[in-house]
Amino acid sequence: MSGFAAILRPGGAPVDPARFEAVAGAAPHRSPQGVSVRVDGPVGLAHLAPASEGERQPLVDPASGVALVFDGRLDNRRELARAGLGPADGSDGALALAAYLRWGEAFAERLLGDFVIALWDPARRTFLGARDPLGIRPFVYAVATDGTLVCASEVAQILAVPEIDREPDEGMVAECLTAAITSLEDTLYSGVKRLPPAHLLLADDQGIRRRRYWDVDPARTVTFATDCEYASALRELLLEAVACRLPSTGPVGVDLSGGLDSSTIACFAASLAPGRVEAFSLVHPGRTFDETPWIREVIDATGLAWNPIVPRNPAWSLALGQARRNRDLPEYPNSDCFEDLWRRAGERGIRVLLTGAGGDDLLFGSELHLADLLAAGRFREAFARRPPLRPLLRSGLWPLLPGRFRRTVRRTTGRGIPSFVRRELSRRVGLADRIGQPVPGAAMPTCAQQDHYRSTFGGWGVHFHEMFERLAARSGVVPRHPLLDRRIVEFALALPEDQRGRDGVDRFALRGAGRGMVPPRILRRSDKADFSEDLATAIESAGGRGAFERLLVEERGWVDGAAARRLHDRMSGLREREDPRWIDPVWPLWMILAVECWLRALQGDRR
Repeated sequence: MSGFAAILRPGGAPVDPARFEAVAGAAPHRSPQGVSVRVDGPVGLAHLAPASEGERQPLVDPASGVALVFDGRLDNRRELARAGLGPADGSDGALALAAYLRWGEAFAERLLGDFVIALWDPARRTFLGARDPLGIRPFVYAVATDGTLVCASEVAQILAVPEIDREPDEGMVAECLTAAITSLEDTLYSGVKRLPPAHLLLADDQGIRRRRYWDVDPARTVTFATDCEYASALRELLLEAVACRLPSTGPVGVDLSGGLDSSTIACFAASLAPGRVEAFSLVHPGRTFDETPWIREVIDATGLAWNPIVPRNPAWSLALGQARRNRDLPEYPNSDCFEDLWRRAGERGIRVLLTGAGGDDLLFGSELHLADLLAAGRFREAFARRPPLRPLLRSGLWPLLPGRFRRTVRRTTGRGIPSFVRRELSRRVGLADRIGQPVPGAAMPTCAQQDHYRSTFGGWGVHFHEMFERLAARSGVVPRHPLLDRRIVEFALALPEDQRGRDGVDRFALRGAGRGMVPPRILRRSDKADFSEDLATAIESAGGRGAFERLLVEERGWVDGAAARRLHDRMSGLREREDPRWIDPVWPLWMILAVECWLRALQGDRR
């Protein structure tokens, strides 16, 4: 895994190389062999990458002096080569630099892939940062008290600069406690921000500003005459998305869970790179969420070499260490186990691991389609499945109410805010408005499309990308997500809703696209494993109910400890009775402990 760092001093003041190297080196796991640094007057650029990557950055154009760091991958290399930007087998960084020299600030919208870019244009005296459209690669930045702009892959790098404001950002704290992260730019620190996906960060003599460079076209529609045509079009996009993520040589891994999304990616990869693909799976013998039988269906059909991994149990001690190390929230217990999978893949010589991430957000039918049916007067279809009263109100009627009315209801009733979040905190940060705000960007025409857009581009999804990437960075294995290819995102958001869900069958088009390649039993699978047990295990390892005694987050006035303990008692009682509703409180309870971990690390720093 790789990363970057950049620094821009105000007023042309020179960068202190030793100080900048401390910033770049604060994430040593991203570059075990060291960091490549370029300092030129007021600007410093650093590339963090394994020595095996080959290309040495920062890159500099001799004629213009433009210097660039590129961290990531391009998926449209052939298209850029046809535009005369360089050979298709040239480096991604060189193609990105040539694109900037050709198109200026408009270059980012022409790049497909997962990337962050930092560049300095000396003729314009302009620093430019760019983040990929879905936020797969992280980009954090801050302005120090002396006006210095610092950008990096991780918060820990930013905090290597002493002049950065480390006070907690209570708005983001409240979102985390609510388990409803909507912000695309805030972090847990008031002085540290994230560059939102599909945005440029520009800094020059006029100041620092952000600009969106790309968004989906809300007016686009995908229309075919038959289901087979929809399936065929999606299959072609999937094949291309998998193919452009395969390394040109050597082995490639696939994270195979046994679900429809990862199984589809595994089968497509096996057909495109026969003999080169190995499957890696987390298995849980004897537990209710073990998916080994489903995984074996794919292994038997494809003949892939299979590496089953029994992960370690989540532990509170691990979470505390992660918070101290990352200066951020610890990993989520149900994703922390992926480190075991990635480590095994690395031991097998795998450097690229394909995943099935994204299918649930883009290709799964939305409950809010009920609102669209009601709005269109299609009452027979809306009530065909006899929705219970609560889903009817939540998914059918609530989305159709005026936005101003919904905001008023949230403010007056605290709708969506857990009882343990202190009212004073909620009022202070405007939490009801924060968690109810729409995702900035395209105004999608239907409630269902708005729901898919929010899942794909909203704060919670981007937050998970950032957490996932940070965890992977420690393994040396790079995860790649074909279903989050920009071309698939644009296609999926333009699909009619009955291609996502129909007659109780979710991911309808994806099942059609996999026909003949994915085992029929997988294509018929309708359930999904739930890994909430991992969160419950982590909570119990922290002390169970006792973990919610003497909380720092309670001392700060953020959490009502008694309400948190009552919620834990409710979860425990439901779990003992094997009532599936025990899952509802587990995420908020874990988020209390996650913020507690971070706050302990922060206060430890201050001591």
